[in-house]
Amino acid sequence: MKKACVCIAIVMALVLCGCTSTQGGTQGGSSGAETSTAATRHEIAHRYASASEACEIAFEIPDEVLYDNKMSRRDALDFARRATALQFYATKGVSLGYCAQIAGMDKEDFIYFLGQNGVSIFHFDDEAEFVEEMSNA
Repeated sequence: MKKACVCIAIVMALVLCGCTSTQGGTQGGSSGAETSTAATRHEIAHRYASASEACEIAFEIPDEVLYDNKMSRRDALDFARRATALQFYATKGVSLGYCAQIAGMDKEDFIYFLGQNGVSIFHFDDEAEFVEEMSNA
């Protein structure tokens, strides 16, 4: 069974390619397909690490799953990034801005995405706080 590898760049803690340069290129010592893969990962790393450091998460998805869901590898990457950002926002309290960045969206589009998935951007401890905020609006 052939598997597709999906890599998610998450702006959080580590430079995913293991280097500190933001100039592009690959690290030495690789050849052939390894160099191509390393170059691709390096380019991805620098796209997300240019403003801050990033962490890479990679996992395999069977090609059959992509085929059955009519998804390209790019579609699977976008899906995984958005699902990860949604969970970070909903369960871990990561900021709207960081989660929008993880999802590869601007803040407005991410807010819309949250709404489509039943996640509110408003957080109130109790009904009285909500009523107070609404009366001040």
